[in-house]
Amino acid sequence: MFRFRTIKSKLLLSFSIFIGITILLILISIEFGFRRDRIENALLLLNRINTEIEEIAKLERTFLDDEMINPQFHQSGKSSFISNRRDKVKLIKDSLNVLQKIIDIRDLEIKKDIDQLSDELDNYEIIFDTLVTKVLKKGFKDYGIVGEMRTYVHAIEDTKIDIIQTSMLMLRRHEKDFIIRKDTIYVRKHQKKADDFYKEIQNLALSSSVKEKLLSDLYSYQRLFQEMAQIEQEIGFSNNEGLKKDLEHSSIEITKNIQYINEVISKQAKEEQARSRIYLLSIGSFTFLLVIFLSFYITRVLSNPIQKLSYSINQVVSQKFSDEVEVATINSQDEIGFLAKDFDYMLRVVKDSLYEIKEKSRKLQKKQKLLVDSISYAQQIQQAILPDENELKLLSDNYFIIYLPMHTVSGDFYWFYRKPKQFFVAVVDCTGHGVPGAFMSMIGNTLLNKIVSENEINDPAFILEVLHLEVVMALHQDNARNQDGMELGLCIIEPIDNDQFKVKYSGAKSALYYSLENTVEVIKGTKRAIGGGMPIHHNKPFTPFESNDIILNKGDKIYLMSDGFADQPNRKRKKYGTKRIHKLLQQILHLPMMEQKKILLESLEGHTNMKTDQRDDITLMGLEL
Repeated sequence: MFRFRTIKSKLLLSFSIFIGITILLILISIEFGFRRDRIENALLLLNRINTEIEEIAKLERTFLDDEMINPQFHQSGKSSFISNRRDKVKLIKDSLNVLQKIIDIRDLEIKKDIDQLSDELDNYEIIFDTLVTKVLKKGFKDYGIVGEMRTYVHAIEDTKIDIIQTSMLMLRRHEKDFIIRKDTIYVRKHQKKADDFYKEIQNLALSSSVKEKLLSDLYSYQRLFQEMAQIEQEIGFSNNEGLKKDLEHSSIEITKNIQYINEVISKQAKEEQARSRIYLLSIGSFTFLLVIFLSFYITRVLSNPIQKLSYSINQVVSQKFSDEVEVATINSQDEIGFLAKDFDYMLRVVKDSLYEIKEKSRKLQKKQKLLVDSISYAQQIQQAILPDENELKLLSDNYFIIYLPMHTVSGDFYWFYRKPKQFFVAVVDCTGHGVPGAFMSMIGNTLLNKIVSENEINDPAFILEVLHLEVVMALHQDNARNQDGMELGLCIIEPIDNDQFKVKYSGAKSALYYSLENTVEVIKGTKRAIGGGMPIHHNKPFTPFESNDIILNKGDKIYLMSDGFADQPNRKRKKYGTKRIHKLLQQILHLPMMEQKKILLESLEGHTNMKTDQRDDITLMGLEL
């Protein structure tokens, strides 16, 4: 049972009336729609058929103008024009079959006209096929009757007798005149000249076998010419003669039939359109009145309360759920009234939740500020332990440093220490990045300073071994699962004289690049990291760090780097790569150090296209000795 107090019941009643009346009117109009569509489809088919007939006529004209003198057609008997024409004729016949089906069964007169049109189309096909057959039989150049004629002509001309050559030339002239002018007078002239030619041959002082051969060839040639002339006449010298005339007449009859059928169906279409307009006008008028009535009713029942509630909600939202704004009261006993009450309750809950969220947000912002301040201060501390410009200038005035932390603080650092007649330089990549990496970098920097300052060690490999032990002990890695460590390249630079330097290098998974006679060479580090526990305790083979000594001249360059530069990917996840770094250093080796730094940074930006996030801390140091 309907409860007419609810919106659902009111809408169901209104739309049931509307839908019932509308369905009744639609059913009445569907029949007219079907008839109108049927007529429109029939007219479209007729237009398509008429268009195809015109296309067929164009193809026939092209065939008669071009293919009759196309040797390839006479050789193969195939033509794209004939194929296209047959396809179009088939399409017309298919369209006529469809037209037969969509024509109303009561339109017997139209069906009769369509049958007549189909018969005329069959006759049209027969005429064209006959014409094609005769064209092929007639031939052209080396094919058909024309080809056979040329064979006999060449046989006669091969006698090389002047009088025969002259007479044959006259016969060929009459033949060409006939082909060009399409006039039977040249057939008669050809026959007369052939008769005279027979007599000339008989009067020549030739052997009987030669005469018989000449007379036989001349007879065959003359017979073929007469046959060719007859076929040409049957085809038609012009469009008003022979098969060409029949083809033209058949095409005109087909066009007339199409026009007649089109006129009959068009007349029916106009009658259907007139009836349809009357019904559509009636349906439209009734529907318009019904819509006005239902619009007034629905507006009174739904729109006004909804508009009032919507405005109230908009005010609440625009005032950011202020306590001063309340939800409007809706007194209706339907779903809208219930919705207003529910929204009022929801608003109170939201206000309470917003207050709680604001309090938590304020506390989070305070904690975030403390955290950011702490990390910023940590950055200052980390920057303070890095060598300053004056320290590095003790070794070289020409150098560059690319130092790009992934976060505010970095797991990479570069290190410098000076002793009398010795300079210690290192680039270190600690496990992790950000705050964890920064802690490791502080440990690494402290241990390197301790090891070098407290010991007289001149072997970089031994320094790395000591550093490894110090990291293991500092992080208690023998008794814990902590595997943090670092990768680094360490150089000890000792001046030999004013023009030469001795460079001792050892690397833990880190390579040294250096210039030697305008070529960049590389020394790969030992495949072993600093830290991560004692290898012997984990049943791993022990690999000692290796030292490498090289002699460099003044002006030579050395490069130390972490793996961040080489491992930086682009959008396709392809790394920059050590081979590419090696190649680029070779290309820019002759440039000043600061210019090298600029090119390296530009190359890295071009690789990432400024659209790929930095994957790791990046450090690269270049020194000119």
